[in-house]
Amino acid sequence: LKRGQRCVIVCEGFYEWKTSGKTKQPYFMSFSGTDTAVSEGELSSAQEEADAADATEASQQEGQLSEELGRSGDAADRARFADRRPQRLLTMAGLFDIWHPPADSEYAGDGPIFTYSIVTVPASKSIDWLHHRMPAILDGDDAIQQWLDFSHVNTEKALGLIHSSTCLKWHPVTQAMGNIRYKNADCVEAVDLNAKKPIKATGLTSWLKVSPSKRKAEESKPDDEPQAKKLAKDEEKD
Repeated sequence: LKRGQRCVIVCEGFYEWKTSGKTKQPYFMSFSGTDTAVSEGELSSAQEEADAADATEASQQEGQLSEELGRSGDAADRARFADRRPQRLLTMAGLFDIWHPPADSEYAGDGPIFTYSIVTVPASKSIDWLHHRMPAILDGDDAIQQWLDFSHVNTEKALGLIHSSTCLKWHPVTQAMGNIRYKNADCVEAVDLNAKKPIKATGLTSWLKVSPSKRKAEESKPDDEPQAKKLAKDEEKD
C-alpha cells in the first residue's frame, strides 16, 4: 500500500455462503441498480446508440459464455444469459504486486508474475448476518480515480476511501455453486428458498408413479423361466 501499488478489481459480483448446521447456502452479491441509462427526455439518437451498445455487449457476453461453458452449445443457457440486463460492474479496492524470479532460479525464463489481493473491511450492518467481512467497494468514478492516482493521493488519503458500504444487493442462488466446476449460466440467478424440494421416487412412491398401462404390461409379461426349472428350485429349497 505504501508503495502505491493500488489497483481496482472489476467483476459482476461475488459469492458469500451462509452456514446453517450442515447446510451452506450461497448468495450472490452485486451493486444495487443497473448501469446509468439515458433519461426519458433524451430519447433521440443517444438512445439508439445506447441500445446498439447494449446489443453489442450482450452478443459479446453470449460468446464469452459459450466458451466458458466448454463450447457445450447449450442454447438454453446462452439464451438465459443473453436475456439478462447488464448490471453495473462491481469495483473493489485492491493491491497488486509483481514478482521477478531470480536469475538463477528454475523460473528465470518465465517472466514476471503479477498478483493482486482484494482489500476487505468489516461488513456493514446490512450484511453482517451473512459474513463479518466484505470487500472495500469503490462507489463511483471519483473514488476509483483517487484510489488509482497514487502520484497525487497519498496513503493516508487513500485509506479514507476504504470503508464499509451499503450499496450492495444480494439473493440466494443454487447450491451447486458449492462445486468450483459448476459454470452454468444460472449460477447468478435467484432461487426460492421456500420452494418445496422434489421427493425422490423410491419404493412404493416409485411404483405409484408408473403409468397404469405400463404397470399392467409388466404384470402380464410372460414368465421366461420354464415351469420345470421353477419346480426344481422349489424342491431344492425344501
